[in-house]
Amino acid sequence: MLDPSILDKLRSIVGQHNIVTEETDLDIFSSDALSPNRALYLQNELATLPSAVLFPASSQQISDIIKLANIHLIPVTPLGAGTGVMGGIAPSKNALMISLKNMNNLITFDLTSKSVTVEAGMILGELNYILNTKNHVLGHDPYSLSIASVGGAISTNGVGYTASKYGTMGEQVIGLEAVLPTGEILPISQIPSHSVGPDISNFFIGTEGTLGVITKASLKIYPQPKATRFMSIGFPDFKSGYQFLLNIYNANLQPSLLELSQSADQVIMHLVLDGEADIIAASIKWIINKMDNQHQFQIDSDTTASYWSKRHNSAELYSKTALNKTRKYKWKRNQDHIFEYIHLSLPPSKILEYKQHSERIIQKHNLHVTEYAIWGRPDFFSMMIIPKDPCSESVRQQLYEASESLLQLSCDMDGSIEYCHGIGIKLKHLAVKELGPSYELIKRVKSTLDPNYIMNPNKYI
Repeated sequence: MLDPSILDKLRSIVGQHNIVTEETDLDIFSSDALSPNRALYLQNELATLPSAVLFPASSQQISDIIKLANIHLIPVTPLGAGTGVMGGIAPSKNALMISLKNMNNLITFDLTSKSVTVEAGMILGELNYILNTKNHVLGHDPYSLSIASVGGAISTNGVGYTASKYGTMGEQVIGLEAVLPTGEILPISQIPSHSVGPDISNFFIGTEGTLGVITKASLKIYPQPKATRFMSIGFPDFKSGYQFLLNIYNANLQPSLLELSQSADQVIMHLVLDGEADIIAASIKWIINKMDNQHQFQIDSDTTASYWSKRHNSAELYSKTALNKTRKYKWKRNQDHIFEYIHLSLPPSKILEYKQHSERIIQKHNLHVTEYAIWGRPDFFSMMIIPKDPCSESVRQQLYEASESLLQLSCDMDGSIEYCHGIGIKLKHLAVKELGPSYELIKRVKSTLDPNYIMNPNKYI
C-alpha cells in the first residue's frame, strides 16, 4: 500500500478525480486479455493489483508522476487501452499505473507531408475515422482497430491486416515524444529521414513501456484507395501456396491483404488489392497469368470480401463482453476454450522446413493444428493449436511444453518468438534466447535510462 502522503502528492498532480485506488477499479484497469488459461505458471503475476491507476492529461503530469516514483522507488507501468493479449501491462506489487486514456487528442494534420501527430492515448479506429473524413487512412489496421490505442500499438510494434502494403505499426512512426524513466521529457522529432546517429524513436518501438512512456506520435498517413478488389485463390497444399505467395511478394505488387491459410482440408490465399484502378487491374492480370490450373484455382472473390468485412468482429465482441470489466469477466470468456496461438517470424527460406518440424512436435504432445497461416509478409508464420483430448488433466501442460519447443525451435532457426503482439509476461523468459548477445546491450541501455529500475519492471528487461 502507498503511504497516504504519496497519494496526496499524486492527487495534486493529476487531480482528485483522475486517480483510482478502489480494488474493483484497480482490477479493471490492470489486466488485459491474457488469462491464466493461456499463461501456465503465471497466475500470481496475473493476479497482482497496483496501488493506484492515474489518468494524467499531459506529458508534464506524467513527468511529475515518474519523478515522484523515482524518489520513493515505486514501480510504474504505462497503460494504453488495455487490449493486449500477452500480459504486457501486468503490474508489479505496489505499482503505479499511468493510463494514457485522457491523452487522446489530434495535434496536427499535415496533408502535404502525409503525416499526423496525435497523443498516444488516441484509439486507432477514432484516428482512422478522422483520416477518412480527409480522404486518408492509417497504415495500421489490426483486428483491434476499434479498441487499441496508438501508444499501445507502437509499444508492441503491432502487425495489422495491411502489413503487406504498409508494414508494422513501428514502420508508421516518423517520430515520438516520450517521458523517460527519470521523468525527463524527450521531445518529438518529425524529421522524416536523417543520417545523424540512431533514430531514438526506435528505443520505444516494441519495448513495451520498459524504457519510457510514449506520449505523442507523429505517424505516416496514406491516401484513401480509389478502388478495391478481392481475390481468393485455392491450392492443393501449403507448399504450393507459399511458393505462389513468394512470387506475389517478390513482384512488389503490394496487396493490402496477403494471407495464406491452411485449415482442415483447405488451403486458401486471401488477397485485397486497393489503390488506382488501372494498377489493380494490372496486378490481377499478372497474378492470373502466373496461375496454372494444376496448382492454383480461383475461388469466388466473395470469400475474401466476407473475410475482410468481418476482420474487426472479434475485437468488437471483446469490447462488448470483456473490455473495462474485471478479471473475472475478461477471463471467463476463454475459460472453456483451451488453445495456443503462436506468431513467429522466420527467414522465408526456412518457413516450410520449420512447418515440417513443428508438425512432429505437435503430434508428440497429442495436439492438433486448426490453422497454419502466413499473414502479411512471407516471414510471418502463425499456427493455432488445440488439444486432441481437451478433457485430459495434462492438456495445459502439453500445450505449454509444445509451445516452448516450437518457440525454441524458431530461435534455433534464426527466427523470433513473436511478431505481432509483443511478449509481455507470457514469453519474457524466452527473450534472452531470441536476442542472444544483444540482450546484455539492451540491459545496459535500460540501466542507463532507468537507474532505479522502476519503468514497467519484471518484463523482458
